[in-house]
Amino acid sequence: MKSFRQLLSYPNVVSTLALVVATSGGAYAVSQLPAGSVGTTQLKASAVTAPKIKNGSVGLTKLAAGVLPVSGSGAVKGTGMLLPGCSETVVATRSVTPKKVSRLVAFGAGSWSRNGGGAGDFVQMLFYIKVSQGASELGRTVSTQDYATSTDNSSALSIAVSGSPIVTSGTTPVVLQKGTTYTVDLVANPNGTCAHNSFLNTAELTTLLTNNAG
Repeated sequence: MKSFRQLLSYPNVVSTLALVVATSGGAYAVSQLPAGSVGTTQLKASAVTAPKIKNGSVGLTKLAAGVLPVSGSGAVKGTGMLLPGCSETVVATRSVTPKKVSRLVAFGAGSWSRNGGGAGDFVQMLFYIKVSQGASELGRTVSTQDYATSTDNSSALSIAVSGSPIVTSGTTPVVLQKGTTYTVDLVANPNGTCAHNSFLNTAELTTLLTNNAG
């Protein structure tokens, strides 16, 4: 066998050193990168994907315009008003003008009470949200129902309406055009014993414009 001294030739020493440097460089690069040394030019295309982003680590100020829906709360209208029996009444309204072709999602909230009436009388309260352009209704949510009997005169009953998104008379979502102004209404329609009114305590309408109208 060759002695250890015979193996220490110049080529063997150089090749061994080169191997050590090559294999240790990756570990150094990962663990010893100076702060602020990696920028956008060092990242490959599509290197940062959704699974690599920690939940809750990106705030609203970091998102580009148009990523999230444009939102806003509608003004309360007619708080404390009477709702005539068997008659539709707009209880909250707002106008929206999309900056892009959009779909509309809307939410209604608040409370109402039955106002008077005799034994056996009842109110079937319907609430829905509709969107119109001028005098033409374009679509509405499915009506939500609530009931009040003669024992519920002083009870506050909830309003809860949502449309995701608001659709036409069929199942096609309403598409709002860029730069066009539309009216969104929260509507109450008390049925049942039509001779007796109901009472609106509060009503609020919120709308969201989503930019995925394609």
